[in-house]
Amino acid sequence: MFAVRKATVKDADWITSLLRNAQINDQGVDEHLEQFLVVEDSREPGTRIGTVGLEIYRNKGLLRSFVMESGSWNATTGLELIGVVLAHARRLELDEVYLMTSIAQPIFEHFGFVLVDWETIPVEIRQSDHARRAKAEGGVAMVNRRLSRPRSPVV
Repeated sequence: MFAVRKATVKDADWITSLLRNAQINDQGVDEHLEQFLVVEDSREPGTRIGTVGLEIYRNKGLLRSFVMESGSWNATTGLELIGVVLAHARRLELDEVYLMTSIAQPIFEHFGFVLVDWETIPVEIRQSDHARRAKAEGGVAMVNRRLSRPRSPVV
């Protein structure tokens, strides 16, 4: 079991360290810290075990830095955390969420992500340090455009 909360300034160094240890790009954490989520072990409150971040560009987001401590990771936790971050994106009223991945493509497809050509990604997301590095490392781009909930007609 885990609990998820928004990251605070006190989490910044821990998030950066976790990403570095996982050999994942830690650039931009400080700039986007308000959109990072911290995963805690609900059996041991205050014990941080993972993080996932978003970079927000107007009504679009870039999913980044999805990392869990190795002893805390299992398939169920991973799937639940993807669901949590997509629910967070819906609360932020994002229309689309992009990601770059070199692994786990089928998992993200399960959540509505589809492959997309790099050139079709909005410029501000393509210019993100995180996206550029992931592309340079051979990652594929995916997008989820099914975030928007149908709006009820005004009566």
